[in-house]
Amino acid sequence: MKNFTSLFVAAFAFALSANAQGLVPEDIEIANPSFELANEALGDDVKAHLVGWEVDGPNKNDWAPRAHTNSAFEGDWYVRMVLSSGNIEPGTRIRQYVETGKGPGVYVLTAACNVSRNAWRGNIDALDNVFGGLWIVDNDDAPEDVEGRGFCKIGECLGDWKPQTIVYKSEVDQPFLEIGFGIPSASNGNPKGILQCDAFKLQYFNTDDVEAVKAYLNGESGIDDIYVAPEVKDNKYYNLQGMEVAEPTTGLYIHNGKKVFIKK
Repeated sequence: MKNFTSLFVAAFAFALSANAQGLVPEDIEIANPSFELANEALGDDVKAHLVGWEVDGPNKNDWAPRAHTNSAFEGDWYVRMVLSSGNIEPGTRIRQYVETGKGPGVYVLTAACNVSRNAWRGNIDALDNVFGGLWIVDNDDAPEDVEGRGFCKIGECLGDWKPQTIVYKSEVDQPFLEIGFGIPSASNGNPKGILQCDAFKLQYFNTDDVEAVKAYLNGESGIDDIYVAPEVKDNKYYNLQGMEVAEPTTGLYIHNGKKVFIKK
């Protein structure tokens, strides 16, 4: 029975890997995903680099564009909110609606997000029900459902940029997606809070196999407790598009079949 179980699991892993290898992601256009576009007529106004995005909530005017000084992400700009006193109140968010033009399938949303407090020194996990979040929902899901499958709860203090990824299955034909980031209404707010976001990316996979998509993204089966024959490791680094990178800088890479984050 043990041998049969091992063979079954190995066969399942092989099938999953084969499915993952056959996947081809399609990029879905997001308006101003890295906040490079600007309305020059607004000058230094809060909305200068928020072209294509909506801002909502009690602190909607506290979003501000900032120039990158040292970042792994492409582009010169990002947006952030930093309060030296008071709270970032629940319901404060940045979002946009995306017409996909695609059928049912699996969507992958990635963004660089930062949630913390007290000048990046405070652990928001230590506070009662305080968190931020990144989300993606279709016509059938509610954006305020923080326990939903399309919500990524961010509740730790992050002093550095951290890419967050949501794998989201939609059964809606040509779904109208909402993507967003902020402090949801279910949170108690973030005292002396800090929010930062950049580098939004949305991809579509024409499949209903969520696990195969995860395996594709991870570069491995994602199944625990199975035997994998040793392979020769080339020790090279590749970007997320599969291109070799000779001299990696700070950022996210594939190394020996796994995602790694390099900080320099």
